Amino acid sequence: MLQRQIGTLYLLDIGEAKEAGDWPRASSVRNNKKHEKRLAKLGPLQFRFITGNDWTSEVFEDLAKIERHSWVATRAGADAKFLDPLRRKAWERIARDPVIGSMLSVGILYIGGEPVSFSFGINSGSIRYCVATSYDQRFAKHSPGTVTGYRTYIEAVERGVTVLDLGCGDGGEKSGMGAAAGPAVMDYLFVRNPVLAAFLRPVWRSRH
Repeated sequence: MLQRQIGTLYLLDIGEAKEAGDWPRASSVRNNKKHEKRLAKLGPLQFRFITGNDWTSEVFEDLAKIERHSWVATRAGADAKFLDPLRRKAWERIARDPVIGSMLSVGILYIGGEPVSFSFGINSGSIRYCVATSYDQRFAKHSPGTVTGYRTYIEAVERGVTVLDLGCGDGGEKSGMGAAAGPAVMDYLFVRNPVLAAFLRPVWRSRH
């Protein structure tokens, strides 16, 4: 068995943070209000929270539009969720299931009627698994992704979520939100032949 660590999950226990009076943080609230004021100068702001029966082909088209103008459209291996037609169809099919559709949710920020950023995830009981956050790069300096993320998390908390699984990557930003490093994300490869395993081990460990 060959193994390698490909990341570390960051978890934010909102229930614990709220009991300590530390969520949302006062600094985060101030910063988000500042960002929203700047974004509002570009056009009227609208925030939509989509889940359950709210999923439509138009919603998925809005998500694809945002990804089309985001960094995932220009970087190889960026793992866009909705820009690729086949992947989008898969999510649309999943969302039509009444049980799973009620677990999927996304917050979308619009400016002047145009979709600008989204925060997409899966609510399972008291845990929200954050799948993807994306934003139109033309608005990057005003942090629309952060604004949308916080609004989406607040909505999720009102629906019973107490823990945010923020996934891997950018531990600095997630720690700034109050998240703590959690379980390691491991990748395993089972190889029957011990000689081949010995040959593959250094190659496997070097690739992430």
